[in-house]
Amino acid sequence: ILSGTSATPASDVYSLGRLLRLLLHAWVLRRRPACGTDAGDLADATADVHPRLRTLLRGLTQSSPVRRPPLPDVEAVLARCLEELSDSVSPLDRLTATDREGQADELLFWVRRCERMGLLTSAWRVRAAEVILQMPESDAALANHFLSGCQFSELNDLEQCRYCKTLALYLERTQQPSASWTQYRDLFHWAVQRWAEVEPLWFGLIHATPLAEREAVARQAKQCHPNSGTITFLLARAVYRPGNESFFFELGCQAFRLGYHSVRDAIGFHAFAEKLEDSSMQTWFRDFIERSQSSTADDCLALHKFDRETNRGMREFQILEKGLALAPRDLRLRETYADALFRRERWEIVVETLRSVADSTRLRRWLAFALCNIKEYKEARPILEELTGSEDAEPDVFSRLGHCLSVLNHREQARAAYRAGCQRFPDDQSLRSSLETLR
Repeated sequence: ILSGTSATPASDVYSLGRLLRLLLHAWVLRRRPACGTDAGDLADATADVHPRLRTLLRGLTQSSPVRRPPLPDVEAVLARCLEELSDSVSPLDRLTATDREGQADELLFWVRRCERMGLLTSAWRVRAAEVILQMPESDAALANHFLSGCQFSELNDLEQCRYCKTLALYLERTQQPSASWTQYRDLFHWAVQRWAEVEPLWFGLIHATPLAEREAVARQAKQCHPNSGTITFLLARAVYRPGNESFFFELGCQAFRLGYHSVRDAIGFHAFAEKLEDSSMQTWFRDFIERSQSSTADDCLALHKFDRETNRGMREFQILEKGLALAPRDLRLRETYADALFRRERWEIVVETLRSVADSTRLRRWLAFALCNIKEYKEARPILEELTGSEDAEPDVFSRLGHCLSVLNHREQARAAYRAGCQRFPDDQSLRSSLETLR
């Protein structure tokens, strides 16, 4: 209607989505939303909203009408959410059913709901932490919150084993320093005495053991699990000594052949093979790395860096897009992807990608520059004006703003932008030349 076109069923769906978002904003924050508020990000982030409703809201407000769901589907989702949130079924029963269905987002929603109602048991806290750490974009702080709230004495035998496994995974995933592991040494030692067949418990014990004693524990773990790639790699790290690189390298290679699959460690061993002038293993690790599938954002970034250094970035978009599918909110991935697009001069894709998600200074900078490059100066102007107030603004931000204002026939404001840039960067010749030209 605002654009002068007739209302359609798809536009009605969009209007419904916007209304629901604003109502959601008011409900979650317990206050009236300010005029012009877009509650989209809040709706996506809050744990108080049913996951199906979050997904529905994203669909309702898609910019493309063909991607919005039809009204019958909307009604079905809303009806199911209302039914599940009613008091007819206990939240603990919902939690149990959701766990059987394997829906991680919904399980965490019901876990948080049970926690607020004082119904969450220690066993469910362990399960929640386990599920979080299995997610590609895991919230380690939330996993720690659930683990920290556990009462170990309330857990049965199998639940205690699961707690120890999940604790080891948490400490490894968050790359905790040695001191954080050491405090759990007695717990992991007790655990491996009871469940020696459970590999992750050995990971915890090896990490929790002081360096001087770690090799002996790693060898004991290797005896229990001779075909474990991870334990073999931990043994390789434990035996490493300056001057003993060949044995360390031999064990590390064995670990990868046994199934150890860390992309970052493979890249490190590729460099080590190059240092040892072992061309066959250098080729082996290169092939291994190029076949690897990233499972975390860190792996994706390491693989992208390796590709740029060895293949001139031939696979960088493929690598980054897979990483973003795993961890769409990871700022490092989004900035690296935008940088790759910008380097390849794909201005329209930069704009399309960043228009609604430019939530860092670097991303806003690329968005503004790409808008200038496709001559969308009116849209670029407010972003550039905001960037000039940033502490880490660079000379080209002032230069782009001055050019943008000049093209829009705001010559006095353009001169002011160039002067501000010259005051901040007095040695920048490009800014000085642009100011002189306008005079």
